[in-house]
Amino acid sequence: MKSRYIVLSATVAVITGALVLSETGHTAERVDNEQPALDAVMRIDIAPLLRRLDTLYAEVVRSSEALEKQAEVIKSLQEKLDSLEKAIAGINRPEKWQYHFLWEISKTAADNLGEQGWELVAVGFNPKGNNNYLVFRKPADDTADREGRP
Repeated sequence: MKSRYIVLSATVAVITGALVLSETGHTAERVDNEQPALDAVMRIDIAPLLRRLDTLYAEVVRSSEALEKQAEVIKSLQEKLDSLEKAIAGINRPEKWQYHFLWEISKTAADNLGEQGWELVAVGFNPKGNNNYLVFRKPADDTADREGRP
């Protein structure tokens, strides 16, 4: 890093000197022959330029660090997205379901159905009678009772 700074500083100094020489109308050949022009170049205060270079370098370093952090966040989010895509792809919803209606509602009966893999999907209420019921479902398999009994 310091070598870049030194090279950059030297480059700025050379460019500054060249600009001063070009403004005074001196060329490289004439500098060798004319001592006053060389003395003018030697007296240029490049400290403000170096301070500005330090400021710019610090900004570049901060920006670089911020970009590296953002790249890490993006990589982490991409990994999470890849994981979610795999999980979603792994979800296989069956095309066929078998259903079970629970006419005599009790916690024990519902718990037993849940343990057997049945999923509660609806509750039916009959306002005129005592025919309230729960509807359960699970993926259909070839050996299941086709009447919807567990």
